[in-house]
Amino acid sequence: MQREREEGKLKKVKITFLMLAFNSEKFIRRTIESIRKQTEPDIRLVIRNNASTDRTEQIIRQYMKKDSRIQYVHNEKPFVTDKGEMYYERAWWPEFDSEYISIIDHDDILDPEFAEKMYRKAKEAEADLVVAGCLFFKADTLQAAGVREIAEFSVESKKELEPYFSYVYPAFRTLWGKLIRTEIYDRHYEEVCREPENLCLSKDTWRMFGYLEYCDRISSINEPLYFYQVSEHSQFHSNVKVGRIGDADVLYEKAMGFLRKYGIDTAENKEYLKCVHWGHMQDILSCLWQSGAMTVEEKLIYAQEIFKNRRLGTYLHEYFSQITGIVFRFLEEILTEEEKEKPEYSRFYLVRLFRSYKRSRERKQNAFFLLMSAVLDEENIHMFGMDLFADSDYLGTDGEEAFGTMSRQEQQEFLLGDRQVLLEQLGRKEQESQIGEMEDELASAVEEGDLETAVFKLDKLAELFPEDEYVVYYRMYLSVLIGEEKNARELAYAARVVYSYEENITGLCEEILKEA
Repeated sequence: MQREREEGKLKKVKITFLMLAFNSEKFIRRTIESIRKQTEPDIRLVIRNNASTDRTEQIIRQYMKKDSRIQYVHNEKPFVTDKGEMYYERAWWPEFDSEYISIIDHDDILDPEFAEKMYRKAKEAEADLVVAGCLFFKADTLQAAGVREIAEFSVESKKELEPYFSYVYPAFRTLWGKLIRTEIYDRHYEEVCREPENLCLSKDTWRMFGYLEYCDRISSINEPLYFYQVSEHSQFHSNVKVGRIGDADVLYEKAMGFLRKYGIDTAENKEYLKCVHWGHMQDILSCLWQSGAMTVEEKLIYAQEIFKNRRLGTYLHEYFSQITGIVFRFLEEILTEEEKEKPEYSRFYLVRLFRSYKRSRERKQNAFFLLMSAVLDEENIHMFGMDLFADSDYLGTDGEEAFGTMSRQEQQEFLLGDRQVLLEQLGRKEQESQIGEMEDELASAVEEGDLETAVFKLDKLAELFPEDEYVVYYRMYLSVLIGEEKNARELAYAARVVYSYEENITGLCEEILKEA
């Protein structure tokens, strides 16, 4: 057998398992044993040691002495063979002399009947591709962490996948847990592996949809035959490169192209892809929340980058309630109780929106003003939060009356129009003479140093016209004079957005923030 291996004349088997191993001394024994214990013996395991620096190689060689079905190759540099072939070139793997190929990660486990049941299904359906369900388990405790189920089906064309697409997509996000006809896997390997340069973490999904192009007969087994190890240190759970946001768009377009090409772009399937796209963003928020290497400021900057995504903007308002709930839970998790009120975080419109919502429910001051500043922030390019303008819980405004009869497009145009007209429309308008008289009384109290009277006059004026420039100016000014610096700074972050056209207000804002 050793001589045959050296000459590349391996006996043809039913299934070749491919495993890429890197520094896997902790788990690889368990993974190899799960393959050796398969009830179907006519299999082969090819392991490529991808420049490991631990005892991975020694462990593999120990198993090669025990089991002649194990074949080993290695490279000294990551993702390039010692002869210089890259991982996306066919020479990266030895020749596949088998009917089917199956990928397995170096830390996962196979059900003992994986090969037997998958191969039997493949032969019964004459399938190009077979996929099974998956059980997720925790790395530290080995306890079950979830199950990915898949409907039982056998189709002879991709057109027939229409009713199963919502099952097919999650199952095909990964390369593992499947059998692919060797001829198809081998012939299209280089083509499928050349993914877009801007793809960050979703290469498996890109490749699987690539292989789907060449598979007509597709079958599934509704059993969890592949056991996937979930680790909080994996790339999926820890990688927070900003480029990961773009993966959602690349995969959305890839999947939409697939739906259109095979005439299965039904309303249900297109709606499903929207959910998948937002799920991608949720995964990123989850990584941000769990990251111990990032500061709160870095997490907030990244989160706001998510909301610049073009595709997200097309369904943001349609799913506003669900998305808002998830974002607010994210902010609840990453901000301590002290940080939730810390003025410096007010420079982030997501925080102002969060505080606005909380205060509106608690009937507290500044709720609507914070909402205004969050929606009108130039960083908030999709005007996330504008749906709250018709919420009657926001005090001191006629927002419900002002926006209730408008279409969403009209609301957006109104918000992007003349700021003064907007503020007048949303405020409780009284006679100009009455407003002018109250403003004069407020100014006089401030000039005389009667701060108690000034605060009283300001409150009365704010009840009538809360978003008036005069009111906001003196609200900040008096907050400084009476020692409420936190309130002054929070207002300053918001006011310089809402009243960006008013020099007196922006000047005062900069002074307040400079002092801080």
